[in-house]
Amino acid sequence: IGAVMAAQRVVANQAGDDNYFVYSYGGGGCVVNASAELSGVDFDDNYADQGGGLYIDEDGSVELSGAWVQENEATDGGGIQVDGGYLSVENVVLAWNFAADDGGSVLSLDGQLVVGNSTIAGDGNSSGSGAEFYLDGNASLTLENSILYGTGSASVLYGDGTAYFSGTYNNAYSSSGASVYSGVTDPTGSNGNMSVDPYFGGVSDDANSSNDDWSLTSTSTCIDAGNPASSYNDADGTQCDMGAYGGPSSGWDQ
Repeated sequence: IGAVMAAQRVVANQAGDDNYFVYSYGGGGCVVNASAELSGVDFDDNYADQGGGLYIDEDGSVELSGAWVQENEATDGGGIQVDGGYLSVENVVLAWNFAADDGGSVLSLDGQLVVGNSTIAGDGNSSGSGAEFYLDGNASLTLENSILYGTGSASVLYGDGTAYFSGTYNNAYSSSGASVYSGVTDPTGSNGNMSVDPYFGGVSDDANSSNDDWSLTSTSTCIDAGNPASSYNDADGTQCDMGAYGGPSSGWDQ
């Protein structure tokens, strides 16, 4: 029987009232052998060894929309870890999540990821690769109309060579000058992909996410730069903006 649960822990030893844990999974939520549609459900300021905000197992499936995933920490998969399962993300801000090893925002181990109109940003991790996405094994990522914004020394998106990546109408940029794409083909300059400063309203890595504004300023080249098909238009009928505040559900955070 599948379940959507709070953090799951594997106990190594117990002495009196004290437990000593080897691993923990999903600091904010753990989806095991289950499917979940989560709209407006935020994952903030959680910790686990694997999947600081959310963990999805090989038989799990999650559709996440209109949500915030921020300031979560883990050894692997600071914001979300997908361990062979499926994750769809739409109009989501993943910001300032951190992993000590792999996948600051999202770690996918053989998982399938579909991401549209989202903003994925922050320092990411200290491992040197995969600050926002780390794709391992047979992982796949289809990314569209989104903004990747790395601020640390790690590469923004890393694939281990066997992973599949398809990106259209995205802006992937590193404010620190770190590499953007590593281990996958760099799509910049084709299929609507760019690599420029997105010019957010105002963000700072000051451990206070409440004062960050991830909307786009009027000078941002990410405005009206998403997929030009009318089905992707913003709620006001104009061409789709890149990032979490674009697309048909562009007013989700108002």
